Amino acid sequence: MKIELRRITENDMDMVRKWRMLPDVTRFMYTDPIITMEQQLQWFKRSQESDDLNWIIFQDDNPVGLASLVKWDKQNRRITGGAYIAVKNRDSFKLSVQIQYNLLRYAFEKLQVNKVCGEVLRENVGMLKVLELCGSVQEGVLRQHVYKNGEYHDVIIQSTIYEDWIKIKDKAYQHICEIE
Repeated sequence: MKIELRRITENDMDMVRKWRMLPDVTRFMYTDPIITMEQQLQWFKRSQESDDLNWIIFQDDNPVGLASLVKWDKQNRRITGGAYIAVKNRDSFKLSVQIQYNLLRYAFEKLQVNKVCGEVLRENVGMLKVLELCGSVQEGVLRQHVYKNGEYHDVIIQSTIYEDWIKIKDKAYQHICEIE
């Protein structure tokens, strides 16, 4: 499986907009938006004017999702990571682990942050497993934090700190190679 990340461009916005509205994507997000192209272009402009980093995920030369490092707090050296696979296939779990590993590696080694944060709906057990394989730990639970589709949902607060990354990065890399 060949994986590449490419910074998003304005030309990607219609594809990203359509992905963001897919039920398989929105079911694990806080909102189920209907996004106009104008709104998507406004989001893109805001992201380009900030320190946010957004990439299109390519698997075997095909665009399949979005990966992000956002909310960069340079003073406290922390950032929030996230990703979604919009075009799923039999390798989607392995791809998710590789993307998470590479987001962590980029954040710690290139951006030199001390902490990568994340928030995951409790129902998203696949992503919680991905984060665990990459050394993330649960810091807490925001109980009934999101009201969506007539129900309250808990949000799991996850993080990886640099000193833990140093200890587990080789083991996490082995997980990437072993997952089939």
